[in-house]
Amino acid sequence: MTVTSGQDTPGKDITLNLPKLTISKTGTAVANLGTDITYTITYGNTGGLAATGVVITDKVPTNTTFKSETGGGTESGGTVTWNIGNLAAGASGTVTFTVTVAPIGPADQSKITNDTYSIDCAETDAVAGAKFETTVNAPVMSVSKVAQVGGSTVIQVPAGNDLTY
Repeated sequence: MTVTSGQDTPGKDITLNLPKLTISKTGTAVANLGTDITYTITYGNTGGLAATGVVITDKVPTNTTFKSETGGGTESGGTVTWNIGNLAAGASGTVTFTVTVAPIGPADQSKITNDTYSIDCAETDAVAGAKFETTVNAPVMSVSKVAQVGGSTVIQVPAGNDLTY
């Protein structure tokens, strides 16, 4: 049966075969200041029709700098873009990119969040990926000072006495 736009087909089930794009991300779970985080993006088309003009975009997270990518991507203005092209029904693939955590700035146990990645094609709306977080390990320093007079810890030092820290 052929259906044209606007045609009423009572009692008939019509199945539309469209691409159904999927995207997910894995990466480094814990990173130290100044070290790399590598993200792997897995994408696919679980629909019944090939997707055309497939593009993946991913923004470089705050407190990181772009380092490299695989899979033919390019970085511009803080966004990495992969022009995948056509993606057959049932096909899937992966791309990766690496960023370096700022050497100064992120606090210990803070999170670098990457939740601005998506996949799009000519036939459907863009599909956003789920949030991925990396925990930052940063040095935690504390300083304490104790005053001593004659080997004993004191709160006050009498005038004229030697003070040792």
